[in-house]
Amino acid sequence: MEARWVDIAWTDLIGRTQVLRAGREACEAGGLTVPRSRVVSGYDGTPDGTAMLELRPDWSTERALPWDPAVAVCVADLYEDGAPSPCCTRGFLRSVVERAAARDLAVEAAVELEFYLVDPASGEPVYEEIDNYSLSRLETEPTVTAVRNELRAMAIGVEASNPEYGGGQVEINISHAPLLVAADQATLARLYVSELAGRAGLDAVFLPKPWTERSSSGIHVHQSLWRDGANLFFRPPEDLSDIGLAYLAGMLESVPSFALLGSPTPNGFHRRADGSFAPTVASWATDNRTTAVRAVLGGEGGTRIEHRDGASDCNLYLTMGAQVLAGLDGIERELQPPPPVVGNAYAQDLPQLPRTYVEAYERLRDCELAARILPGPLVGAYLEALEPEVELAILSAADWERARYSRVELA
Repeated sequence: MEARWVDIAWTDLIGRTQVLRAGREACEAGGLTVPRSRVVSGYDGTPDGTAMLELRPDWSTERALPWDPAVAVCVADLYEDGAPSPCCTRGFLRSVVERAAARDLAVEAAVELEFYLVDPASGEPVYEEIDNYSLSRLETEPTVTAVRNELRAMAIGVEASNPEYGGGQVEINISHAPLLVAADQATLARLYVSELAGRAGLDAVFLPKPWTERSSSGIHVHQSLWRDGANLFFRPPEDLSDIGLAYLAGMLESVPSFALLGSPTPNGFHRRADGSFAPTVASWATDNRTTAVRAVLGGEGGTRIEHRDGASDCNLYLTMGAQVLAGLDGIERELQPPPPVVGNAYAQDLPQLPRTYVEAYERLRDCELAARILPGPLVGAYLEALEPEVELAILSAADWERARYSRVELA
């Protein structure tokens, strides 16, 4: 039976996915709009002005909500004056797919999502001790099982899940798919993990660093290039091809300057700590989780490159599109990466990633690479949306500062 209502899901510049529910007839007739300011105003979030953007459902993304047969969900693009809006990050990712296709390349991607399950009464994770990769947790497994089952029933490919390196922290791996499909699936998964956790009486927290003393949450994007059914990153018997190395080199070059694209809040930069499994330096290796980029060698079907710098709350369309464009630029320029890191990347003298939000903002604003390969209006709108956060990061006084510094006593 066809759902009577459709949740039209769209994502703003900074990565928040929002939903407009309307009758199917109204959705199919078109003309659904949202204020432009809701897309570009950043965390201020106050609608301003009268300009409107049109929501155009991409009906190929429609899927039923298994827990509510009267409702389906469909991802939408944003249009402005009859053309794709320059502030539509999904439209940006679609253009990346088209650019690759013009070179007879298909991009496959998969996303790892990390988050905390939290008891809303206490505001604390549902358990304290680290239980990384255990078979199950009594406190979380019923909720995680429901999430896996419901997402799969929505045709969102869930490949695996496990407790992560923090009490109450969970990782869900979304199956590989064509680039735009992968971003849609991961975006919807993040949206509905929160809803499904709420139905179980828990909160799903995607803030990158909710607690100083606990692990941070990130997003890892695995990607590969294909042509005529062949993985161009694979070199037999078990190595990365020249094209894969050039792609990796381009991506690695972009990591310091593109950090703000993967971490839209000052909170995301609290992740940068030695031993945190979040990168602090521009580095790569194979089986080494202290680096920013990994080459994963898994035969023709599984050889891929993993970008490890994104925060859990990033705009997936923007982040994934920028990563792929940087990789393609590396191929066009025939770049070669530095030697892979051996051992602990945190302990080595390597190019530093931005440690603060202000530095990351300035790096993106002044970046020649971004100006050359990314759409100027999109980057400009993103920087404008996040400019108030720069001022907050500089000017705000935090509770811990008052507690730590307010007493001045003689020794």
